[in-house]
Amino acid sequence: MLGYIDTYNKAGYRLSTLSGMPHCQDNTKREFTHLVRVSLAYRKIEWEHVSTGTSGADDWRAPLEA
Repeated sequence: MLGYIDTYNKAGYRLSTLSGMPHCQDNTKREFTHLVRVSLAYRKIEWEHVSTGTSGADDWRAPLEA
């Protein structure tokens, strides 16, 4: 992908990844610097934001209690 988010798709697949900068020509929206749109289908997924060291996970077989 882009190198700053690692994604481990344990039981599924990525449908598409689109990366772009749609706001770069609009000075009123200059705080929106980069857009990544990912479409996927999965049963279990884990991800890590490399630069901050944060991570997350989701597994449909083991939902979190509200």
